[in-house]
Amino acid sequence: MKGKVMNIAVITARGGSTRCPGKHTAVIGGKKLIEWPLDAALNAKTIGWRNVWLATDDVELIGIADRKGAQVLQLTPGLCSDTASQADALRWAVTTLDGQLREVENVVGLLGNTAMIDSTAIDDALTLLDLRPEIDSVMTVWKAEDDHPFRAMKVNEEGFLRSVLADAPEISNVQVYPDVFYHDQGLWAFRKDCIYAQEGPPPWTWCGRKCVPIVRPWCVGRDVDVAADLGVQEDWLRRMQSSE
Repeated sequence: MKGKVMNIAVITARGGSTRCPGKHTAVIGGKKLIEWPLDAALNAKTIGWRNVWLATDDVELIGIADRKGAQVLQLTPGLCSDTASQADALRWAVTTLDGQLREVENVVGLLGNTAMIDSTAIDDALTLLDLRPEIDSVMTVWKAEDDHPFRAMKVNEEGFLRSVLADAPEISNVQVYPDVFYHDQGLWAFRKDCIYAQEGPPPWTWCGRKCVPIVRPWCVGRDVDVAADLGVQEDWLRRMQSSE
């Protein structure tokens, strides 16, 4: 498996979800959910189709990847439990491939349980890495407004709502809040060495110290964790298709 590889895509999709069983093969917008990130990576101009990898332990997902021409990494059992982290799975996948391939420079990390990704976003992120050698990574995000952390609350020991922040301002006008962004579950594009340094903004520690955003509109920021999320994905796809 030796050869020159500049950009690779790694899609993580463990089987056996307990919160939404079978989510990766649920039909969304006429395709199985796992096909959306697979097709986005396979159709990206900045990634050769032989450089798209699905990291999974699920036999059905392996079959889908094989039929589409994607490569497969068999996730180890320790990475397939409900407590396994995305950071652990991505680190394992990238370090494994780094031992097999030569000259891997950039990695696109994708989740296998979202349809809210396309090849254009992948190409934009990798092009930005190419144009800006001083940065470590690119992350797709959305800008917080009504869901700004200044408005976040917790329940205290007495059962009453209190601000999560000790110094949250009393003003409720979002227009005066500082800009805050959330990762939108779309993609991370990062230089390979970042996976070893683990110096990025928690919990996205594989993104390095110099991570720049690609801001996408709300509510792109959804992946499928529970059954209700499938309807959100379907609605988003309909809106995107109607706007084309």
